[in-house]
Amino acid sequence: MKSVAVASRSDYGLLFEALERMFPVRFLKCDPDQVPPCDAVIWADWESGSTPSTPPGTRFCYLSCRCGSQGPNRASAIQFSRSSQLDERLRGRTMRHMSELRPLEVHGSPDVLALAGGRVIWAVENDGIHVIHRVSGELANVPPGKGLHEYLRPNQFFSLLPLIHFLRNVTRDECWEMPPIRANYLFDDPNLHWPTYGFINFPSLAEHARRHGYHVAFATIPLDNWFTHPRAAEVFASNPGQFSMLIHGNNHMRAEMARQMSDPAIMAMLNQCLGRVVQFEQRTHMPISRVMAPPHDVCTTAYARLMRQFRIDAITTSDIFKWVDPTRIDVPTHGVRPIEIVEGIPVIKRIYLMQALEPFYQDDIVLDAFMGKPIILYGHHQDLANGYDILAELTRFVDSLGNVEWTDFDTIMRGSFARRRSGAKLEIKSWSRRLNLDLPVDANELVIEKTGIPDPADEVIVCDRDQGDVLASIHEDRERIWLLPGMARRLDIRFQQPAGTVPERYQEHNAILRRILTESRDRLSPFCLRLVK
Repeated sequence: MKSVAVASRSDYGLLFEALERMFPVRFLKCDPDQVPPCDAVIWADWESGSTPSTPPGTRFCYLSCRCGSQGPNRASAIQFSRSSQLDERLRGRTMRHMSELRPLEVHGSPDVLALAGGRVIWAVENDGIHVIHRVSGELANVPPGKGLHEYLRPNQFFSLLPLIHFLRNVTRDECWEMPPIRANYLFDDPNLHWPTYGFINFPSLAEHARRHGYHVAFATIPLDNWFTHPRAAEVFASNPGQFSMLIHGNNHMRAEMARQMSDPAIMAMLNQCLGRVVQFEQRTHMPISRVMAPPHDVCTTAYARLMRQFRIDAITTSDIFKWVDPTRIDVPTHGVRPIEIVEGIPVIKRIYLMQALEPFYQDDIVLDAFMGKPIILYGHHQDLANGYDILAELTRFVDSLGNVEWTDFDTIMRGSFARRRSGAKLEIKSWSRRLNLDLPVDANELVIEKTGIPDPADEVIVCDRDQGDVLASIHEDRERIWLLPGMARRLDIRFQQPAGTVPERYQEHNAILRRILTESRDRLSPFCLRLVK
């Protein structure tokens, strides 16, 4: 645990409380004239050109600087340098910023990390004893009821991003090892009734994905799982690196998972949904990821809460704030964790792929990657009406963020945890309800940090990933697992609740007719477009 002094007479609301939840640090509020010995110090509202007196033994300093003397700079773009001291995901990028940033007064030859209008707004000085970050602008002031995500979004990120970057450097020797950047494309609605679906031709898309190195996940409607065309099944089975499936509602009715229904009725619907998925898997021998893409992108907390009982691992949606009561989430750190946890279930952010071509949303993708979020770009078949070039273009952009792993939702979720070694103890911080964990040979203790998972009602199941044997079933003291000598090192860890009792059969009138009409519309779209042309 690092001690970081905050030398300021100002109040920054929940900023430092939230950052303490993200980093192994303890912040010490102090008067700028009386800074105690510490590992690092943050000087808020400092004069740009001067350097404060650093306490003995303090290596890292962060100066949040007031306006320099060279005049205001209202440039709306920040140019990040290619310095090796800068996070790889930011190097060489130009990102838009609407707040006024004034240039710093710099002396000597500091390592410049960012410019605005050709003038320095972030620089690092390293004399071998101290590492001093000078950053233009004030620190983020996070009032009650707000989260850090408000200060780490396109056009408004510079009051927080450099500080997070600084704290990662300060805690580098104690910090968590994060998963790599994971990505995929997600298309809602397609089924396997034919080798094509609207503007999607499965064989040619698989070849395009293989050539350009991306992965496509299809959100299929369980109602459609009654039939699978042999050629479509062959394409999916022979291209597991390019194609996968997940769940898209149950019957795909309007706002299907946002309707007011009783818990027993929701459970009956989820039971029917999972029953259809299992029957499809048994018949075709093809897996469907236990990740839910709610129809029309909405899902209430009542549905999310009950999904845990049906072994659904996650939900993916574009805007969690559309359907989640802010009082039900951890507000200060909401939006900056790799995956959010709502009602004990992970929620993965996704971005509409047609918007991802715009600079605003590309900046959003860069910030998501910087915070370790999976990059999920979703759309519908009609978004490919002009061909697959848009996917090749977006793939090049995403790949420019660094070492990107294009993969399916199962792999994303089972790798969604951070790890940290401390002697024979391995600590993990999970954002998933199911993990694939490879243990170091000399580890004899596994500690699970609380992130909203496991939930108080969860049972922890530890299995041998190769043999499938249950090695442990833990109901109490679930945050600490002792690893016995000779225990398997490749583990499958599940946080699950007892299966709920389904009290009634679920039936919905007009679901089949509605789906026939919408599927017919989708499949006829290419022919209609040709007629129009």
